[in-house]
Amino acid sequence: MALRAHAPHPAASGFTPFVAVTSGRPTERRLPAEQQAVAEDLIASLVCPDLEDLDIHDMGEHDVGYLRVAHRDEGRELITEAWCWVVDDLSWVLLATVDCTDYADFCDLLEDIAFSFEPPRVPLAS
Repeated sequence: MALRAHAPHPAASGFTPFVAVTSGRPTERRLPAEQQAVAEDLIASLVCPDLEDLDIHDMGEHDVGYLRVAHRDEGRELITEAWCWVVDDLSWVLLATVDCTDYADFCDLLEDIAFSFEPPRVPLAS
């Protein structure tokens, strides 16, 4: 993981939302296959996952794979969004997790973060 950032204070639900970016790792897959792999890995790591959305968006210079998964953790109903890019044979993934009750307050912010992310063309040092 290259970066993990938490909100400075818990949201209304009491859960502290966070965003994480994985460092670019080499991949030979095209975006749809990489997105499917990200979805499978994420779903396998969650408790009671429910895939709510899986799509590819045109974000200008690069397409981005998007998925949203509802799940549980420590008695909470959560939503995790994952945005993935494949640029110059490197895979980048941005993950964001919020409590379901806070999602309406954060969904636009999460999209703004994804739209502002510009995948580097080289892997970050880990």
